[in-house]
Amino acid sequence: MCAVTMRTGALTRLELITRIPGHDSLAAAARALYGGRDSALRQMVTKIETAAGFPIIDRSSTPLSPTDAGHEFIREALQILQVAREQAAAQPHREGDVRKAEIPLGRAEVSPPPADRRRRHGSRPR
Repeated sequence: MCAVTMRTGALTRLELITRIPGHDSLAAAARALYGGRDSALRQMVTKIETAAGFPIIDRSSTPLSPTDAGHEFIREALQILQVAREQAAAQPHREGDVRKAEIPLGRAEVSPPPADRRRRHGSRPR
């Protein structure tokens, strides 16, 4: 069982990646969804795909579509977003709260464990 730790911005990134399919290009998706910041959207998608370990968006198709693994990732991302919405609605939010939720996933893993992250950036685990 894998888990995703929800931190500031994680839900926004999941929401964005679920809305990219159907656009003619990443540039078009950036204009519609990300304030026209094409480069920033490309970097975000690449980081998510790297963490997941597989491509999520098939950039060779027009309009953009999920890869086979991307279909499953997006399905699970939509489930995570739904659970997060339900939890947010059920719990009153106080200013300054940092919420974390662990939600079981299948094969998709958005955040690699910290030890893997250190190795990937060239540092040795402590």
